[in-house]
Amino acid sequence: MPAATAGFHRGDDWRHLGEVIYYYRHHAASGPLVYFLGGSAARECTTSDASWRRQIVNHGGPATVAFNLGTSGQSYDDGINIVEHLPQEPSIIIIGVNLGRYTQSAPSPSSGRLASAVREAEQSSKPLTTPYAQHRFTAARILSAAQKDELLTKWLAERYPVFQRQFAYNAERLHALVVACQARGFRPVLLNLPINQAIVGQRLDKPRAEYEADCRTTATTLGVPYVDWLPRINLLDSDFADNWHLVKPGREKWQRRLTNLTINLLKSYHM
Repeated sequence: MPAATAGFHRGDDWRHLGEVIYYYRHHAASGPLVYFLGGSAARECTTSDASWRRQIVNHGGPATVAFNLGTSGQSYDDGINIVEHLPQEPSIIIIGVNLGRYTQSAPSPSSGRLASAVREAEQSSKPLTTPYAQHRFTAARILSAAQKDELLTKWLAERYPVFQRQFAYNAERLHALVVACQARGFRPVLLNLPINQAIVGQRLDKPRAEYEADCRTTATTLGVPYVDWLPRINLLDSDFADNWHLVKPGREKWQRRLTNLTINLLKSYHM
């Protein structure tokens, strides 16, 4: 895998998640709340929470309390746990979906991380405004095309069987996550996450079609949006550290799309 950045340390994303939840349990939000859930691929989709918020305002949206809560290994079960701990405020929950999220086992190996992160936030004097080194991946250490192709071959050999074995379970848990959002009065939205199409080509068409069909079914059944701009966004091989994780300038391209989506959702839901 590409080398980590100097600023990011293992678990920082989960600590950030715990700090956000703990803070907004005790402080009223200054604007509409928007949360972006997902695994590490979601975490790497934005430049920073602060730049996302500024961009929303600069593009004509309201002052928004937006957080990228993507964390390594985050499962749909983790998402349900997160949603149950969020403050009872009008909120949009953008749920990132991709192949990796359908390979998670039951119970989630990350099931205790959220509780630990919230406890750590309770015990820490560090304010929420402390800078968060969000990105593990750096444009200075992008894998070669050959290395990316090797990762893809390895995924097909090792992770595709896991995907097939765990698909039904994770499909049910995604449905449950959307229901959990709706039960709390939140507005869930499904968003297809990046993939390095230049390297992947058609080699993942079958599993991608499976999970994308599941997302469309869940969205239609529960009356929520499913957003997929992958066919229309010009992501290059150089925008990816590997086959899933964006680096600059890829994440800037993605964040612009996410900003426009956020503004449209805020307007649609009169927030």
